[in-house]
Amino acid sequence: MASLLTVLGCMQDQQKSETTSEVSDFSTFYTQFHQDSVFQIEHTLFPLQGIPSNADSVQLLDKTFRWEQEDWEMHRAIPPNSDFSSKLLPVDEALIIEQILHQSGDYAIERRFAKINDKWWLIYYAGLNRVKKSVSSLQ
Repeated sequence: MASLLTVLGCMQDQQKSETTSEVSDFSTFYTQFHQDSVFQIEHTLFPLQGIPSNADSVQLLDKTFRWEQEDWEMHRAIPPNSDFSSKLLPVDEALIIEQILHQSGDYAIERRFAKINDKWWLIYYAGLNRVKKSVSSLQ
């Protein structure tokens, strides 16, 4: 599982509604977040809300799970030619949701970044889990 965390990272599919300064500001943060382990720890709100990797049905419903700093594994950029791709979904100027999807469509990771007091933070992390497919996609 630790090796799968190394696929995290690459900025793709930015929404055109973001202003140039917002993109630049987040882009700089995002790059440093994946290159500097101290910066990553300093910009993650521990204990971090989320879902563990390979969660069972009980864990998926448990809203009390938290990632702890002492157990954190560094998130790295998605390497070229990876089976994973990243999509950034800006909710507004202070919240960006990132979906990292496996090319099979069967697995995904979600991260949420928020701008708080003029700094970007990782505020949520759902580890690698199987994606529930809708009935319409099975037809």
